[in-house]
Amino acid sequence: MSMAQARRGVLFLLSVLVFYAVVSYPSRSADFAELAFTAIAEAAEGVGDLVTGSAP
Repeated sequence: MSMAQARRGVLFLLSVLVFYAVVSYPSRSADFAELAFTAIAEAAEGVGDLVTGSAP
């Protein structure tokens, strides 16, 4: 089994597990998505502050 095939298999398995979690626990999945979006937005804001020099 080549490395590309192994990577594809792991990616498929991970995708199936994520789909199962979203279908089985939609409210927890929504909470996680909100948490991830908030973290990404705050990180982007921090980078913007760093670039513009308006960081405290």
